[in-house]
Amino acid sequence: MRTELNRIARLATLAVIGGILLGALPGVVAAQSWTAEERETLLDALEASAKDLMTSIDGLSEAQWTFQQTADQWSVQQVTEHLALTEELIGGLLAGLGSGDKVDTWREGRAEIDAMIREGLQDRSQRFQAPESVTPMDNYDSREEMLKAFKDSRTGVMELVKSTDIDLRAYTGEHPAFGAIDGHQWVLLLTSHVWRHLDQIAEVKADPGYPSH
Repeated sequence: MRTELNRIARLATLAVIGGILLGALPGVVAAQSWTAEERETLLDALEASAKDLMTSIDGLSEAQWTFQQTADQWSVQQVTEHLALTEELIGGLLAGLGSGDKVDTWREGRAEIDAMIREGLQDRSQRFQAPESVTPMDNYDSREEMLKAFKDSRTGVMELVKSTDIDLRAYTGEHPAFGAIDGHQWVLLLTSHVWRHLDQIAEVKADPGYPSH
C-alpha cells in the first residue's frame, strides 16, 4: 500500500510538471508541419523498441532479474523500472501536448537535434545521471505491475501518435540534457532511450557473474 501511495503522489506531481513543460513554453511555431512519414517512422520505432525490450527480459529467473554487477550498477529489474517510470512520465507530458501556445518560426537545427536524440542517446560511452523522478526505488509491487505500467504507457503514446491531429513539431518542452525539444523529438527520445538501456541490459547479461538460470 505504501508503495502504491508513493507512486500516486509521484505521478500527481509529474502531471503538474507535465502541464508546465508542455503547456505554455515560449518558443517558435514550425513553418513546416509534422509529416505522415514522420508519424509512421515514430510508430515503427515505438513498436520495435517495445518488442525488443520484452524479448530481452522474457523468461528471466528472479536471480537473473535482480543480479547486479556491483552495488552501484543497476540490475535488469532496475533498468526496466527506470524505463517504465520514464514511459509514464513522458507519456503524461505528451498527453498534455497542444494545450499551450504554438511557436511562430521554424526551429533551426531540427534535423541535427533529431539525429542527436536518435543516435547520440544510444551511445553508452556518454553517461547521464537519471533524474530522481525516474530513478528505480521499488516503485512497483511486482514485475507484472512494472511491465504493465510500461506497456500501458507505450500503448497510450502509440495511440496518440497514430491518431492525433496535433502538429507534434509545433510544441516544445524543456529537456534537462537536450534543451527545448518538440513533440516528435520527445517521442523519438522514448524509443532511443529504450534501445540505449537494452545495451545496458546486454552488458549485465555478459557479466561473468550473471546467473545461468
